[in-house]
Amino acid sequence: MNKHIYSGGCHCGDITLTFCSIIPCVDLEPRACACDFCLKFAASYISDPNGSLDIKIKNQNKIISYTEDSSVVEFSICGSCGILTFTKFYNDDSIYAAIDARSLEDFSSFENPVIVSSRELSKEDKAIRWSSILISDVMISEWT
Repeated sequence: MNKHIYSGGCHCGDITLTFCSIIPCVDLEPRACACDFCLKFAASYISDPNGSLDIKIKNQNKIISYTEDSSVVEFSICGSCGILTFTKFYNDDSIYAAIDARSLEDFSSFENPVIVSSRELSKEDKAIRWSSILISDVMISEWT
């Protein structure tokens, strides 16, 4: 199987993303979260639980982290240019992530997003759902 590599990051380059998946972009279905926060950013997320994500951050102190009401998902926003690039979720000793499709270089190749909502799910049900659909091979490092 061919591995597809998707690159991107924030506008100023302080955050870079490299996402590897066997799924071609035409088959990755972006999910547009219906929460107020994601709607304001017009965010739509892609992930592959069997893929990998390498996140490099130039200056960790410039990253703005926002945690939504349920305190389950942490949104990562570049403090220099204001771009929402990814979300992360911790479950037990594991980190899971999803990428805002708009932060990838070829985001226009993705299909229109499907609107989803987890508002009605309990914190535990969210953890189960997100553990099954988000990227589980996540590496976050700082670079200079």
